[in-house]
Amino acid sequence: MTDGRMTWSEIKNKYPDQWVGLTDVIRDGADIVSAFVKYTDKSSTELGLMQIRDSNLVSIFTTGNDFMPLGAIGI
Repeated sequence: MTDGRMTWSEIKNKYPDQWVGLTDVIRDGADIVSAFVKYTDKSSTELGLMQIRDSNLVSIFTTGNDFMPLGAIGI
């Protein structure tokens, strides 16, 4: 799935309103600056279970705004 490193803005634009699984996440505090998109075809439950087994995976919902949804994992 990885198209190369993308900014958080690029990720939100390419995968709007869906759960994504990110790897190699670069942060500025709690904010995601950039990452590699590893999964886009998984549910929040699937990604949550995968993240338990892989601490390098961050699952997050790409909403249309900058607010974190309830249940965001890895933040």
